[in-house]
Amino acid sequence: MINHNWNKNLMGTRVSSFRHRDEHGVALLLTIFGLLLLTAVAAAMMFSSDSETLISMNYRDSQVASYAAFSAAQEIRDRIHPVYGDLGPKFSNYAPTNTPDSNTSGGYVLYILNPDASRGETAANIAPWSPLIGGANNPYFDQELCQTNIKGLAGAAGVACPNNGASVPAGGCTSVTAGGTNWCKFYDNSSNATAWKLATPLDYKWARVSMKEDWNTPVHVPSGLLATGTQLCWDGNYQAQIPVNYNPATCTPTGGNVVMGLNVTQGGVSYTAAPTVTISGGGGSGATATAQIAASPSDGIASVVLTSGGSGYTSPPTISIVPNGATFQAVVASTAVTGVTVNPSGSSYCYSGTPTVNFTGGNPLNNNNASAIVSMNANAGCIATAVPNGTCNKTTAGQAYTIVSGGPTGGGSGFTGTVTFKNNHSAQTVSITGVGSGYQNGNGTVTIKDNQNNNCSVTTNFTKGSQVSSISVTSGGAYMTQPTAALGGTAPSAPVTPVLPALQALPNPWPATASSVTAVNLTSAGTGYTPGTHYPLTFTGGGGSGAAGYAVGGGTFVVSGFTVTNPGTGYTSAPTVTLSAGGGSGASATATIGSGGVNTSMGQVYLVTAFAMTRSGSKSMIQMEMGARPPFALNLAGAITLAGPEPAGYFVGTNSNNFVVSGYDANSCAQVAAPTKPAVGVYDDASQQNVIAGAGTKPQNYIGAGAVPPNPSIEVAYTAMGGDDLTPDNLYNYVNNLRASATSPVLPLVSGTVTTSLPATTTSSVSFVDGNLSLSGNVTGSGILVVTGTMTFSGNIDWNGVILVVGQGQVVQNGGGHMNVNGAIYVSQIMNPPTAPNPPVFSSTNELPQVGNPNYTWNGGGSNSITYDHCKADALLQKYDGNPSNKPLQVLSSRMLNF
Repeated sequence: MINHNWNKNLMGTRVSSFRHRDEHGVALLLTIFGLLLLTAVAAAMMFSSDSETLISMNYRDSQVASYAAFSAAQEIRDRIHPVYGDLGPKFSNYAPTNTPDSNTSGGYVLYILNPDASRGETAANIAPWSPLIGGANNPYFDQELCQTNIKGLAGAAGVACPNNGASVPAGGCTSVTAGGTNWCKFYDNSSNATAWKLATPLDYKWARVSMKEDWNTPVHVPSGLLATGTQLCWDGNYQAQIPVNYNPATCTPTGGNVVMGLNVTQGGVSYTAAPTVTISGGGGSGATATAQIAASPSDGIASVVLTSGGSGYTSPPTISIVPNGATFQAVVASTAVTGVTVNPSGSSYCYSGTPTVNFTGGNPLNNNNASAIVSMNANAGCIATAVPNGTCNKTTAGQAYTIVSGGPTGGGSGFTGTVTFKNNHSAQTVSITGVGSGYQNGNGTVTIKDNQNNNCSVTTNFTKGSQVSSISVTSGGAYMTQPTAALGGTAPSAPVTPVLPALQALPNPWPATASSVTAVNLTSAGTGYTPGTHYPLTFTGGGGSGAAGYAVGGGTFVVSGFTVTNPGTGYTSAPTVTLSAGGGSGASATATIGSGGVNTSMGQVYLVTAFAMTRSGSKSMIQMEMGARPPFALNLAGAITLAGPEPAGYFVGTNSNNFVVSGYDANSCAQVAAPTKPAVGVYDDASQQNVIAGAGTKPQNYIGAGAVPPNPSIEVAYTAMGGDDLTPDNLYNYVNNLRASATSPVLPLVSGTVTTSLPATTTSSVSFVDGNLSLSGNVTGSGILVVTGTMTFSGNIDWNGVILVVGQGQVVQNGGGHMNVNGAIYVSQIMNPPTAPNPPVFSSTNELPQVGNPNYTWNGGGSNSITYDHCKADALLQKYDGNPSNKPLQVLSSRMLNF
């Protein structure tokens, strides 16, 4: 039993020992596998750490490249600034060209190169315009040049220029200091001792600058229009294709360039048709115009035609015409006295002198009375006077005793009369009752019967007279009815109660037609009537009706004005205007040139592309569009612009009905009309309320933008005035530039507040008055008038242009006459007030810190009109630009480029 158990144990032990000995190999394998796994994990962790380090390094390098490219664009932003940039003048002669190899216009692409000498870099081995250097690919080649269509290069957005250079113009680039007209030029930072020559330059290699054209970006500017390589400009808000007649180097209007209008200097005479207009010279071409003719202002009525005489007129009717001016006299049918008959039947009279003939009645035309001469029959021998000398004692004083016989000796018959005696019985008078005939002068006796019926003779002295033998008409007059003729003048000498002969005016019977209008006389031709035109006449009064007629305009046609049918282009001076044909002569005209439009100055748009590459080869390219702030332009914000805050009482309008301030464009040059402006453009809301309050009781007379009757057109126009750019410094520089452009001498202030006056008529482009100006009397002028002190208007003033009262900003408009401005008035205070009695000082050292309070005061009534006309305002001002803006270039857009 014991042996058996031992054997079992022994067997068990043996079995167990064998089993442990078999597992030793598996453990080793597991150990080896674990070690391998740990080694793999450690290796993976080490590899991952290296990759992360490399990724971080690459990312950091790409960031360096990106920041370098971005900093390059910002550097160029400063350096190409038109005012203070050291590279700004490099574009002074720039003009875009659509054909890459056509550089006659002087346009080019400018590269700014930034080689790192420590790396052996030079301008020659950067050369971004060259795809190959030394037969090898140039790592700095500007592959983006094609896809933005720079200078019309063939390419497409997102497609780089091929390295073979097939799309790049030949010729390469030359230094900006060299001559020639290559398509591109370069500026080497490393070769020029400027602030931008760094000992350790940034990693950007080059930056390309060009004026932006409308096809340089995938979305053309302006969107939707055909892109043709036209240069773009920036108006402060939007990019737009550069307008015609703008300077591409500055994006500002050139002086002149289009014919804005023709001015009649002589109207000529005798034109039967509009003459032909020829415009030549002036450096431009294409301008055409037509002439208009009108009656000379001095032409009046030439003749009158009576179409119906009417009837029943007892006096000449009144004649009127529309338009009035000419005056007329109606001639009513009349008959002249042709003679006077004398009917002596039953007459008893004797004249010691010669009587007259009076014509009465008959409705004489215009008091045109007849006149006549009386012829006397001296041989008739009537007794005109008898003077007694004798006594009859048996008579009673004062009693008339009939003469029974006697008379003058020497013949004659028919004499009769009475004798009256005095208290002493002497004869006092002889009263002739029958003048008789055939008597001679002399003494004689007359016999009477006294109180006792006895004959008593009295010696008497007789004077013979005469009677009317005939009447001769010296002027027949003009009568509508038969006048009455009668003897007048000195009465007959005898008898006491004469019986005068009956007179009758001839012809007899009188014509029955003497009640119609037979003619119309022209008493004053008037002025302003069109030759050949019929003007109806109106007949009133005179007691009749039915008369009718017309007047015919006379005189000749003259050239009255012109319409520009094509303004042309490229004019640098006023062209010559020649007038031909038309049947007349003597007319002449001058041309006015200007920008003609209503666009304001704009700024350049630069397209800047910068390329950077680090030492390890990371590359980055950025592109920016940058806009230059437009030069300050004096923008008109209304027919009247009050460029500054208006406290209460600083604007005083007139309550006269006969005035108007209109912001509607009169457009005298017949081009595209400007948008309607306010009648008065003001600075802010408070100014608007104060000006409305000062406008008086006639708000309806301020018409233009924003007006809803009865509210006046007085609108806030701060932005239109220039917004934040409306500063005393900008206004001073602008006005000071006008001083330099004055075509008439600068008129200085004379002794304190005594003012200098302009000539009665001035047509200067710019008239500059440094001080106060008072215009009075009858003054006509045109162009730009600048007054730095107080502007005073009195009398009759007509100004065609723009009046700038900038400095003290004070306007006084007196009533009593008329003041008409066709253009605009601009008022702004930018100078400190003068210290009395010193004159105002217009200088940069006397500027206010900000625009002050303009003052505009009307005194009295009169007829006044201020009418906005862009042709005589904006178009004139556009010839004179302000200084370029000092503000940094505005970044309009930026983008990272893939290449």
